[in-house]
Amino acid sequence: MVKDSFGELVPARHYERVVSLAPNLTEIVAYLGTLDSLVGVTDFCDFPPEVKDLPKVGGYIDPNVEAIVALKPEIVLAYRGNPLPVIMKLKEVGVPVFILDNARTLDELLKQMEDLATLLKAEDQARTKLRDIRKSLKAYRANLVSVSAKHSVLILTGTSPPFYAAGKNTVHDSIIIYAGGRNGFDAEGYAHITPEAILNANPDVIVSPIGVGQDPITVLAGLKSYPALFGTDAVRYGRVLFVEEDVLMRPGPRIFGVLERLSGWLRGLSGEVK
Repeated sequence: MVKDSFGELVPARHYERVVSLAPNLTEIVAYLGTLDSLVGVTDFCDFPPEVKDLPKVGGYIDPNVEAIVALKPEIVLAYRGNPLPVIMKLKEVGVPVFILDNARTLDELLKQMEDLATLLKAEDQARTKLRDIRKSLKAYRANLVSVSAKHSVLILTGTSPPFYAAGKNTVHDSIIIYAGGRNGFDAEGYAHITPEAILNANPDVIVSPIGVGQDPITVLAGLKSYPALFGTDAVRYGRVLFVEEDVLMRPGPRIFGVLERLSGWLRGLSGEVK
């Protein structure tokens, strides 16, 4: 039995019919080597490319109960943000649901991935991957002891106003900390950041999402058109790390690569050898 984020115990076994109600969960299932078990995903699940051809069950915030039940799932994987009435209806008709809450740190995200590996009986094929991530996080933790320069970092969730940024107790805050930086946004969670707050933070580096096929030079020019952003050292000197939007905003396996990239940028600012 595996306990989900809301205390429900769900049997661990080799599920052959799995429906995922969130793009990040779909990515985790694929990463664990159990992609073949997926029989349904949301309209927004597009990675890895193989899932694009799977039956769709609606959106992240408006999944269709009838479409889910029609797929005869043995387990449904849900995430915070999926509507509670849908979850309750699925349980009422006898469909087991495993729910995960928002991960607030990279360690919590890794634990969720490990729990899913246990739930889906994927420990063997996923053991090396998950162990390598845990070893990497341990190395980053150890490196924090020797990091002296705390460069300010701001992680935006969009490239046009009103701007929102990642504050404390978020996976992105954890990325900044592990990379050896300091979060320039003191709010809790993901919140609107005012022009004044952006200027006061004056981040050394900004991490910004970028759409597939967008030109970074064009997006950077767009950021420079907003006085608050152009007033920061990060935008003025072109220190904006662009990350594909789906990678940056989905708490899944690919987000650990953002940590590696940001860490490299901050080491460069500190004059350390990469």
